[in-house]
Amino acid sequence: MVISPESWKAVKELFEAALAKDSAQRPSFLRERCGDASVRAEVERLLAEHEEVGTFLSTPAAGVLPSEGEAARPMPQKLNDGDVLAGRFRIVSFVASGGMGVVYKAQDTRLHRFVALKFLPTELESDAQSLARFQREAQAASALNHPNICTIYDVGEHEEHAFIAMEFLEGMTLKQRMAARPLDIDVLLGLGIDIADGLDAAHAASFTATSSPPMYS
Repeated sequence: MVISPESWKAVKELFEAALAKDSAQRPSFLRERCGDASVRAEVERLLAEHEEVGTFLSTPAAGVLPSEGEAARPMPQKLNDGDVLAGRFRIVSFVASGGMGVVYKAQDTRLHRFVALKFLPTELESDAQSLARFQREAQAASALNHPNICTIYDVGEHEEHAFIAMEFLEGMTLKQRMAARPLDIDVLLGLGIDIADGLDAAHAASFTATSSPPMYS
């Protein structure tokens, strides 16, 4: 489906508004808010992909907080610069922490490159089925080679806490870029195409045969 620049703005606004709704409320919300069938169809497609792809690598804090009365498994003790994990990853610096986990910049001493080490949310680790599923899908994702997909190099464990070794990317996040100033429509279209290309490559290469949606994007 070809979306004009004018319609893309409406798609973006409607998509963001729909995401704020409960999934059960979205169909009626879209019918009430949008009379343009092509715009509504595009929003529905984006919502479906959003649900299908899942949010393993970008799960917000609300999605990983323990339920009331549940004891959260503690994260590993804060690592120091120079610490070596799994015999090969030397910690360079702390990057960030939050509901999505804890991330460090590290050097892969075996392959001589920088990587991002992301410790999984503790609630995911504590569920054996989710952890096993993550390990299977991380193996599939590590085989992907696409400029619009962050590459997963390895998975490991430190102090009984699982982590992902992934491509370390310098620069500004999309959220930071959008917060700085409104993006021109041609920039938004380019970003949308890049994101769609990455999703298409991931689905075509790894997830078309899965019986359940992947846990990360």
